[in-house]
Amino acid sequence: MDAAYDKEKAKQILERLVGEASTEDETCLNDLLKDPEWFESVHIKELTKDKAYGLVCADSQGQPTDEECVFTVYGALAKKDLLPLKLGVRQLDAGRVRFLKQFFRLDGLGTQQFCAAIEATTAVCELFNRVFEEGTLEHWKDGLPGDEDKLLDMSNKIVTQTAEAHDQEHVPFEASNDPAGVMEALLQKGFIRTEDNIVQYSEGKLGLEGKR
Repeated sequence: MDAAYDKEKAKQILERLVGEASTEDETCLNDLLKDPEWFESVHIKELTKDKAYGLVCADSQGQPTDEECVFTVYGALAKKDLLPLKLGVRQLDAGRVRFLKQFFRLDGLGTQQFCAAIEATTAVCELFNRVFEEGTLEHWKDGLPGDEDKLLDMSNKIVTQTAEAHDQEHVPFEASNDPAGVMEALLQKGFIRTEDNIVQYSEGKLGLEGKR
């Protein structure tokens, strides 16, 4: 958030929004630890041939399904680097393209709900640590230090190398995300956009009456 914003007011709005959402949304991270049985109803499962693992739901018999767990976390947008890219095709060599990410950072503004979401994230990471040998996974830090509380970074690769995509098909970029065709040009450099690369994001605004 920019220093020009009223952070205390933003904190109050955030607390209100999370409170409203928690009563309707079962995927809220800040409520996850309130249900210890939830951790017994999920499994770590290999999702792709290139050894990518994820957290999936269990069926009525307790067996893992193909449905990945999805969570919701609320915070103030502190930093972002999303599509479309402000780069030309000539600036994107193959060595750099493979590391391109869409990224944003959330600031909890000191709210208790955000602290609870960080604790839940740590607990989910611990599920993976129990499955893999020590040293196999990169250690997830308990939120980045912020001015008042923790910060949470989220990112996802924009494209996948064709050699690592196996039998996955290319998903064309939307015109809003790639108006100049910069990313589509990457197809000539040995990359594709798979379902795992897609990040959906939208923008909401408050009207004069404070309604979304």
